[in-house]
Amino acid sequence: MIPINLPNMLFSLPPDAGMININQYKELSLDLEKIGRGNHHSLLFMQRCDSILSHVNNGKSIYNQVKTIRDIRIILHLWQTNKAFIQQVPINSKIIKCFKKIQQWLSPSLLNGMIRIFFDQYDNINDCALFCKTIQDSLSRIKEKKFIRNELKIYKHYGDKIFNPNTGPFISWAKTHSLPLDQWIDTCHIPKSSRNRFFQQCIDHYFIKPLIELQLGMIHSVMNEIKHSSLKLTPYQNELTIGHIMVIHLMDRVDFAKITMPDAWIKWIIELMGDPRVPTTSSVYQQWWATMPAKYNQLMRKWLSQIDLKVFLEVLEEVGRRSGNEKINRMFPARKTFLQGLYKSEYITDTRLFLSAEASKYIQDRYDESERPRFTKVNHRNKSVIYLNVGGIHFFEGTHNFSVRLLDDLPKHNPITLQEDRKISLQELATGLDFAYQQEKGTDTQLPYIISHDIHQVWQRKLIKAFHALGIQLDPKSLLSKDDYNQYLKEEQNNP
Repeated sequence: MIPINLPNMLFSLPPDAGMININQYKELSLDLEKIGRGNHHSLLFMQRCDSILSHVNNGKSIYNQVKTIRDIRIILHLWQTNKAFIQQVPINSKIIKCFKKIQQWLSPSLLNGMIRIFFDQYDNINDCALFCKTIQDSLSRIKEKKFIRNELKIYKHYGDKIFNPNTGPFISWAKTHSLPLDQWIDTCHIPKSSRNRFFQQCIDHYFIKPLIELQLGMIHSVMNEIKHSSLKLTPYQNELTIGHIMVIHLMDRVDFAKITMPDAWIKWIIELMGDPRVPTTSSVYQQWWATMPAKYNQLMRKWLSQIDLKVFLEVLEEVGRRSGNEKINRMFPARKTFLQGLYKSEYITDTRLFLSAEASKYIQDRYDESERPRFTKVNHRNKSVIYLNVGGIHFFEGTHNFSVRLLDDLPKHNPITLQEDRKISLQELATGLDFAYQQEKGTDTQLPYIISHDIHQVWQRKLIKAFHALGIQLDPKSLLSKDDYNQYLKEEQNNP
């Protein structure tokens, strides 16, 4: 291998090598030294903090202990972090006057602490008027050109709207200027936190209070606002968001009144939270319904079942009209009365619609997208089916010559609980369901009950008996027309 000979390299360093910007290194060293001293100050802070706590826990007065700016910081710190301390040392005018004797105009750092207390302990401040005035007066003394945090500049600008004993001026300003509350809160740099009591009071005043006075079924402007607001998913209480709380309030009002949820409110809830009858793994369900108490999921499903029944009856009537089938048309009133009576019985807890191609088009043409009920498509030109959970009994009714089915349990593989996003074959809701049930339960069972419709209304009596056999005691009078009920009584007497 041939060696490589390189010429010697000569270079020299200038006299100031390594000294350029040396002053910056000196400044950094001083900063590091300050940080080291800061640990010492932190130790003194905690020692004084323990001393004040011990003094208060021994039942002694706090007022003769407030002597320095550090003491003010400690009390602000304890108000924020120690729930027992705020009970022992309430936020009142006497202690605020102690603060002002030490520092008439609060420094920016103390102001920040006072403002945090204002937000987080808003409804625990005994003399809120003096507390707010202290903040506003100190903010007014801050010079615009002085280097301060941007939040303090904002609080100074909007201080007369924010720092008040009640949230009225803050809310009124937003309404007067037609500014959505979320934008106004962001503009004023209000922390959107469930521990921020001022924020909570604003939400109560702005979003919740109008719902208390709202007439049943009416839509308030805040209901439309929250649908497009970032606040709808803001935590409010435990795992519940502001959107959750508004929905719960309306549901409780309807449930307490023992009435059916008004259509306008159902539409609003669906637009805000989606339909709870989607797969539980879906993002919409997890975001909204999974964190709601189960009671409200069940209530919503029950109210939605009325809409599903209404739509199915429309489809059933349309089938008779389009087909011109006299037999179907003659049976329609009896089927309608039976299903409506079933709903009024309070047994129905859940429903699902399975619509044919024709029925799907009919619904799409008749209803706006926002009002359209959720349904699964059936791979059939004109036959549709509705599923109802009637007190834990599974009931299937369909159009045309579909036979009613009653089951005490659903087979493991079924189109109801699987919630698959695909077209369902009609067979899966009829003979396929029968076969799957008997495969699991055995062929020696009488179930499923399969009952065909007839123009003589014998099917009604059979169906009522089948429900009774499965433990659902229905009142025949509520399920039948007057004439059919009289006929039912005669048949019961002749064939008990």
